[in-house]
Amino acid sequence: MSNFGLLRLTPACLTLAILGILAAPRPASAGSLTYTLVTTNFTISEGAALTINWTVTNNTGATIFGFPGPGTDFGFGGSSSPISGDSGDAATVLGVTGSCSTSTSLSAGASCSLGLQVVGGVMPPDAENLDSGVTQLTISLEYICPNCAGDTDPFIIVSGQTLYEPSTAPVLVTVNDVPTSEPSSLLLLGTGLLGLGALVRRRAALS
Repeated sequence: MSNFGLLRLTPACLTLAILGILAAPRPASAGSLTYTLVTTNFTISEGAALTINWTVTNNTGATIFGFPGPGTDFGFGGSSSPISGDSGDAATVLGVTGSCSTSTSLSAGASCSLGLQVVGGVMPPDAENLDSGVTQLTISLEYICPNCAGDTDPFIIVSGQTLYEPSTAPVLVTVNDVPTSEPSSLLLLGTGLLGLGALVRRRAALS
């Protein structure tokens, strides 16, 4: 076969190779998770509890699993930081609820529920000043996606499978102080009640 014949076959071989690559199955694209906020009220009184709820949807195009592998529940990360007001009024995270917290996998396009339980801080009575404390909260679902291409976090690799940690948009929780009666006010109230009791007894004796 002449060299010319080889030159004529080479483009054809390249074309077939390219078509073969394009036709081969490819990993799902590295998408992300969508966090849809369900809760609408983020203001509570000190000492009160609140559950912030999201619906989490898997948009990666592939099944995701809990970290560090299939059969493990999803893990959770996040942040909690007071941004204004008294630090004693800050909201504290109690735990995570919802179907996401007990799942070991989530199929492509499927959703699960995620709840973040918080409680408002309580200021000592002598430190109450009837203001509010605002806390910024986020939460992230930790998972691996063996069939996802790309890498959203190049620093975390587990046995060739990538751990993704997208987080929710920040949520601001406001904790309002609850007014407490001062000792002097309680004394006046007690004196008034005693006087009222004496008056009632006097009228009863006259009748």
